[in-house]
Amino acid sequence: MASCSCKKRINQPSSPESLQLEAGPIYETRSRKLEVDGIILREDLSEIVLHIEYGLKDRVRDSVCALLDHLAEWGGSYLSQSRTDKE
Repeated sequence: MASCSCKKRINQPSSPESLQLEAGPIYETRSRKLEVDGIILREDLSEIVLHIEYGLKDRVRDSVCALLDHLAEWGGSYLSQSRTDKE
């Protein structure tokens, strides 16, 4: 499989300011279901303060990357064709 151009961006953790998730029963239920379904990984980094990070599992990340790469390729060809049509 070719190298995914989006993989690095997907693996970068979000800053707390850019991703504000309120912990609560609905969020926890949904995140646990995604974990059980094999979509995300849950990593408990708590020592003193509650700190949990979630990330995409490899197979899901690879699928998302393939989809995003395909969309980027399509978008590039669409823009090229659009520019050619205008000339």
